[in-house]
Amino acid sequence: GKGKVGCNNDLDYREKLAKQDADFGLLRDVAKAAKHVVLERGTPKISKADQISSKGLGYGEARYGEGRYGSPLQAVVLTDANEHRVLESVIVRAVAFLEKEMAAYGL
Repeated sequence: GKGKVGCNNDLDYREKLAKQDADFGLLRDVAKAAKHVVLERGTPKISKADQISSKGLGYGEARYGEGRYGSPLQAVVLTDANEHRVLESVIVRAVAFLEKEMAAYGL
């Protein structure tokens, strides 16, 4: 049966969360790609693990507000939409989203 959040299982719940928050969705896809190397099901934001790397980005290469000043090495993912995303920023926002989600359920 359906649990407290109205989903049949954790896969359904992660999909529901990914549709609600783009940062969570990207982080889920990064984790899946790191585990499975290639993603073919659904509509992932990345399709291969080799899109995840550690590199410095020049001015304007990352999304505004992401990345560290001076372009140090940082964990980066190049999405299928050809956008560099800094994983540190994605993770911080995804955790904030999950904390709000948990608070809504009194957790």
